[in-house]
Amino acid sequence: MSYNLPQKEIELRKQVDVANDYFFNNQIITGNVCEAQDKEQFVEKVIFNGDYPKLLHNFVGTLYKKVDKHNLYNLAINLQGVKLEKINPFVWLVFDKSYGTYDFVNNTITYFNKNSIPHELLHLSSTINSLHSGFNIVKGKYSFADGFNEGYTEMLSQRIFFNEVFTNSAYKTDVYLLRIFELLYNDPKELESAYFNADYENPIKQFLNYGSLDEFKFILKHLDYFAKTDIWDDEENIVFDLLINKVEKTKEKCKIKKAHAIYNEYLLTENGKVR
Repeated sequence: MSYNLPQKEIELRKQVDVANDYFFNNQIITGNVCEAQDKEQFVEKVIFNGDYPKLLHNFVGTLYKKVDKHNLYNLAINLQGVKLEKINPFVWLVFDKSYGTYDFVNNTITYFNKNSIPHELLHLSSTINSLHSGFNIVKGKYSFADGFNEGYTEMLSQRIFFNEVFTNSAYKTDVYLLRIFELLYNDPKELESAYFNADYENPIKQFLNYGSLDEFKFILKHLDYFAKTDIWDDEENIVFDLLINKVEKTKEKCKIKKAHAIYNEYLLTENGKVR
């Protein structure tokens, strides 16, 4: 890089690197897909007759319409007993009006306003226990694939609830990179299904059809950097170029064209210029 990072930034990046190395070196990534069985009846019973906060009803209804029913089992499980907590209106002075969290240990969504609920509801819908949520794994002080998970969660949130308004979304750099990453799939619904079932091994296996494990680790760590930090030089362009190169290996002209279009859209939103 062409500049010196602040010490705080260096320390944060070290934490990201240590966490990712820990998970790969200790072979914790073994897959954790929910059992394949017919759970649609249970899903419908909870969604239409369950006792959960009314504020969630419309959002849950949208998920039911737009997501395959076999991917909503964790939504139904976690809707039972979920709590909503509204953030003090003065918090936006510190954070912003889109701020929200999902506490999967206490099954609680904290939100500033309604627009912050969809993202957190997706976290709820993809959490299978206190260790696994979507593509994110937490073990003690270590957290794996935060950026990948947040970027994909926000991408789905914009796609399902806001008709794909990506330019102003949270985790914007991660969102644009994940839009290109899903082009590695013949059917993007496969990645969506992996997300809702906390199958964090799926994207690794798919990427390995076109690249190496070291390249995947490189992408994963930088997604964490972009999600957690504010400072980077030309690093995002390096990751975009790497992912576009993998899409080019599919040899599918439509996907390659779309990957470049997504990147140019990102550049326009950043600085008004395209390559």
